[in-house]
Amino acid sequence: MKKLFLMIPFLSFILLSAELPEFSEFKTFETDFVQHFTSLLSGEKSVENGHIWYQAPSDIRFDYIDGKNIARQYFVTPSEVLSVDHGKKSIITRKESADMTSYLVFLKGFKVVKESFDVAEGNRDKAIEKGIVVASGENIFRLTPKSKIAGVDVLFVTFLKDRITSVVIVNGSSFNQIVFSNSKFNVSIKKDVFRKNIPSGYEKADF
Repeated sequence: MKKLFLMIPFLSFILLSAELPEFSEFKTFETDFVQHFTSLLSGEKSVENGHIWYQAPSDIRFDYIDGKNIARQYFVTPSEVLSVDHGKKSIITRKESADMTSYLVFLKGFKVVKESFDVAEGNRDKAIEKGIVVASGENIFRLTPKSKIAGVDVLFVTFLKDRITSVVIVNGSSFNQIVFSNSKFNVSIKKDVFRKNIPSGYEKADF
């Protein structure tokens, strides 16, 4: 019951007249981001920033930046997520990637989103009240998975015209908004971007 109660404030700001922009699949995507994390259990908040690269069909790299240095990295493939923490000098390999890729589903295009999610328009003012960043001129939509997705109860996405500007991942314990900037779509990305160059001496673990 606690999980349902925590979700109610987010599920309440819904309208039923949504018209999600009809966008095409992206072959590549590169962007800076600012991540706003809020714990629904403790109220704790944090802000991080970094860079994302995506190459269709499903290669993704996340770099989290601390000052001028890369603090953490995630390399995502269809079969696994490789997490590298340079501060702790540790590497964790997890043999599934659904929760890391599902909130970038918009990269697959309008048709896939409509097949995978029930879409409704969100109430912009109430979203802002709950701490979601919605800039002037943007629209917000709620995407409810039609089948279970690990780590995701519902997504919210913001659009400026036909381009996505942020995604919010909500589950029973947190909501996590990733705001994109300087985004580039369908540009050339060097293959070595997705190469896992891991320094020696890091502690390794598999899950």
